[in-house]
Order: sequence, then C-alpha cells, then structure tokens
Amino acid sequence: MIPLTIVVEDDLSEALTRKLVVSIKRFEIHLCLDKRGASYLEKNIAKFQKAARHQPYLVVTDLDNPSRCPAILCHDWLGRHPEPNLLFRVAVMESESWLLAHREAAVEHLKINARKAKIPDNTDSLPDPKQFLVNLARRSRSRRIRDELVPPPGSTSQVGPNYNANLSIFIRNLWDPEIAARHSPSLQRTLYRLTNFQL
Repeated sequence: MIPLTIVVEDDLSEALTRKLVVSIKRFEIHLCLDKRGASYLEKNIAKFQKAARHQPYLVVTDLDNPSRCPAILCHDWLGRHPEPNLLFRVAVMESESWLLAHREAAVEHLKINARKAKIPDNTDSLPDPKQFLVNLARRSRSRRIRDELVPPPGSTSQVGPNYNANLSIFIRNLWDPEIAARHSPSLQRTLYRLTNFQL
C-alpha cells in the first residue's frame, strides 16, 4: 500500500476523498490536512509540493467558478513543473458535483422522486451544485433531511446546520465512486489518475 497524505477544503470533501482513495485499494491514508478552504490551499500549495518530494500528496479543490478552466487553475497553482508525487485534482464545479453523480444513491438518500429530481447526466455541468442539492433537499419527503440540509428561514448560511455530517453519512453508506464517475468527467479523471499513479 502506498502511504498518502490528503489535503482538502472541508469536511465534505474529506469524506469524498477518503471514500475515493479507499475504493482504489492502492493507498493507505497517512494524514489528512487543513480543511480551511480553497484560499488556504492555494496559499500553501508550494509547501505541499515540497512535502510531496518525500511522500505522495493528494490535493483536492473545487473549481467554483464556471468561467475558469481546470487546466488553467492547475497551471496557476502549480506552475510549469509540478512535483510528480503531488496529485492535484479539481472537482468541477464542487464536491457536490461528485456526490450527486451517483444519482440513484443521491435520490435514495434525499428521499425524493428520481424523475422530479432531474439530476443531469453530467453533474459537472451544474453551475451551482451545492444550491442544486439544497433545493432537492427542500422537496424531500423526510423532515430530517429538510431540517439538516436546508438553511432555516432568515439564515445567511447556504446550507443547513447538519449539512456536512448528513452527507458524510451518505458517502460512507451509499456513495460509490465508480458509479459516480460515469456522470462526472472530473471525478472520472481523478479516479483514472489515482488508479494509474506510479511512484
């Protein structure tokens, strides 16, 4: 097993990344760092590149902006000569795109009608997947799903009070990266990169 340090933006991306790495069955997660947002990752990417000379690092960030290109973002962050042991991956548009890409499991967890959910065949095409997911949760048959994922009236938060914890349970119990990769090109590329990584 290859020891791997993962670096992610938040709790939800950690849950997704851990499940993804475990599914590959080639890596042992040595450490999970940061969870302080994309700006912190960008500011400290040189430090992660330097550390990756000694042990593989997997850094996962969100694209966030539909006008950005993942390849340009990689170049902007890593420069022309990235460290080969730094696996830098971009979720298009956000971690929620990868989560929603296992469409059957998502509608089962959210307890909504699959036809009415209208999750696109390519979830990377969603301009705001987090808001899309929250809007699905608003229509859930489950009061618990609505209370945990949807922000209460008057709240300035984008998500409900138990958003990350609720979806982390979904990831652990239902989400399948290989199925999800069929509907998210950015996840498919990440799966391929991890599967074919060589020290």
